[in-house]
Amino acid sequence: IFQFFFFSSRRRHTRCSGVSWARRCVQETGLKQQLKQHLPASLWLLDAFSNQQIIKEFLLHCTIDHMRLFIVGLLTCAMNNVYPHEAEGVKNRIFETDEQEFPTTVLGNFINNILNLIFESKTANCDYTEYFQLLSNFSRIGPECASYLIEKRCIGRFLHFFYDKISSFTEQFTDFSQVQYKESSLGLIGGPFEEKEKTKTPLEELLARKRGTLQFNTNNAKKTYMWQTLSYLVRHVRFQKNKERCSWQINTLDYEVTNEESLILIPDANFIMKVIDDLSLIHISE
Repeated sequence: IFQFFFFSSRRRHTRCSGVSWARRCVQETGLKQQLKQHLPASLWLLDAFSNQQIIKEFLLHCTIDHMRLFIVGLLTCAMNNVYPHEAEGVKNRIFETDEQEFPTTVLGNFINNILNLIFESKTANCDYTEYFQLLSNFSRIGPECASYLIEKRCIGRFLHFFYDKISSFTEQFTDFSQVQYKESSLGLIGGPFEEKEKTKTPLEELLARKRGTLQFNTNNAKKTYMWQTLSYLVRHVRFQKNKERCSWQINTLDYEVTNEESLILIPDANFIMKVIDDLSLIHISE
């Protein structure tokens, strides 16, 4: 049933009408209930989405806002169901790797597939709002999830994503050699559509979004979940070991960041310029 649903849904290119979307909401509720009750279904869904082309098609190249939100809802439900199962037994088993540094669990492999697409989300026809929403949801499943994102240098990667070409840490934050993953067979959901990728200017992205949806009508709004996740991760970090914990810190563990991340976290002229650039797009849209 899951396989048939995804195979048929992803072939629909037209925007959902009010009636069809109401029907889709009923389907989502039923599918989420099945995911909560059946662990094998949750494992299958995360394994099926552990494929770069599938992720791109459903979360980045999909032009239907409701469909992207729908997919994020199902994946979040599956992650919440799989997390306690794979976290049982040995501590942090959920993020264990084999001798070649490949994840040995379904959730670990799935999230590594997601992380490797951070910077590819800037290609043409990509809308990364829901992509970062999925990462935001993942970070809040459990303390191990937040610590895993910190360990994989997501604080620096998110800021590098924001700074784009003016960042001076391209080599450090675009290296994913420590975020290995295995891809599942494309046959689990069917073969993906071929996408022609090209770089869009911020103005082209803005106009494309404005034509397609009223829910997020500015380039700046697309980074909302990125900033939420970044803020959540930073609040797990103690930057000076010998000083008392700050009142805004979360959890009892004090995670560390790299020197490059400490530097990129300090606002400078480039940060102000990038913020002004994003704000200028809001004025253009208005």
